[in-house]
Amino acid sequence: MKTRITTLLIALALSSSFIACTQSKGDENEIRAVIQGFSSGVDQQKGSMISDAFRDGAGFYATNNRDKVLSVTPTQLADMHEAKKFGGRERKLSIKNVDITDDIVASAKVIAEDDVVYYAYYVTLSKIDGKWLIQSVLQHSKKKG
Repeated sequence: MKTRITTLLIALALSSSFIACTQSKGDENEIRAVIQGFSSGVDQQKGSMISDAFRDGAGFYATNNRDKVLSVTPTQLADMHEAKKFGGRERKLSIKNVDITDDIVASAKVIAEDDVVYYAYYVTLSKIDGKWLIQSVLQHSKKKG
């Protein structure tokens, strides 16, 4: 009887670990897809792709020097790209890491670059009603060369 209970407990623990690992991998894939959608919106100057990646009340912050931080809403950011004020160049995207906490908040460091500019994005996301969306983005950019 003791052996059966021990075996059952081990099986239960292993299946719980497998389920948690599967959920985390699924969440990580969803997070990566949201980030890729946002980045594609910037590259293609499609405002709806940008705004669809953000949660209501989210923020976008950018700096390219030590003295000034630009703060805009995701709607303003989407409008600027749609109006072709920024973006429009295909960039190589690299999502360096995704850190998920309690299956509800996450952060990622993202590098996007082309021949002219290097961008580092620090992205926070939250999961509400089963959907991951961007909560905030801090962008640092600098010209190459």
